Amino acid sequence: MQLKKITYSLDQDDRIFLRKKLFLGKRLVKISLCTVAGTKDGVSRKPNEDAVSVLVRNNKLFAAVFDGTSSQKPIPDLKEVTGARFASHFLKEQFELEQMGTLPAEIIRNLNKALLSKSLQFGGTSLTDPASLPASTATIVELDPEQNILQVSHVGDSFCILFYKNGHSEFVTVDRNRLYDEHTLGLMQSIAKKSKITPREARKDERVSQEVARMFQDSHNKADGTGQGVIDGNPNAEQYIQDISLSLDLVSAILLGSDGLLPPGWDEQTERDRQKMLQAIRQGGLENLIQVKQQMEDNDPDWHFLRYKHSDDASAILIEL
Repeated sequence: MQLKKITYSLDQDDRIFLRKKLFLGKRLVKISLCTVAGTKDGVSRKPNEDAVSVLVRNNKLFAAVFDGTSSQKPIPDLKEVTGARFASHFLKEQFELEQMGTLPAEIIRNLNKALLSKSLQFGGTSLTDPASLPASTATIVELDPEQNILQVSHVGDSFCILFYKNGHSEFVTVDRNRLYDEHTLGLMQSIAKKSKITPREARKDERVSQEVARMFQDSHNKADGTGQGVIDGNPNAEQYIQDISLSLDLVSAILLGSDGLLPPGWDEQTERDRQKMLQAIRQGGLENLIQVKQQMEDNDPDWHFLRYKHSDDASAILIEL
């Protein structure tokens, strides 16, 4: 198996922007990649809990975005590293190993098993307590130029968007976290209104913290399939793996992203905002989209565009055909 990695090293601010061109058979593919730590009022906030990776295996392109989910309990064995940081970066490293599989869904299943094996080596972790386990989303694609097929496998609220040659776009991944976020952010907004405080101040309310913790405990990899999936080692995660196959005939670009990529108030599930994302990228690459996002965040210091953090980590991989 021929393996080629598009590697990168994070700079001192835990961020990277990278562009590459390569041939897959006779097809020229342009790849843009970024991962940027969130900021706190314009100042870098480390560590970056996202990770991204691009590989070429046997003339097929594999790309992955991993977004570590906020740790609910500290893991003493990790010392200063958060569970979210550990999970996303461990999955990136494992993804880049040849034995992880040949199809995206198989890779995700193997990554889930590998993370469990590693996590249970840490003191205080248990399958019966989701809050104790390092966890991450995973969105992985395989581009096969010979078959002209795109395979997409996915768990969590990172995402995949397809842009078509006719100018339209499609959000192809399922975000099961959306309803839980709407409920929790709605609570935050209600507290802010009743207490006459800003949403940012309301985020510190104990009721919001309790709701976030309850969401993790009650919804992550719920055994009956009615919750939301994350990669944390729980075998129940397998029933939440989305796996689809699509023709590349009419596709002009593929965008993978973590949920922190979106400027506040933009919605990746609407055509209008997907086009705004594409326009920002066309005007100055992924760097410009990140700049737009951070400017809008800094211009909304009270979080009237509801969110959990002033500025979340942001990652993206753009594949142009």
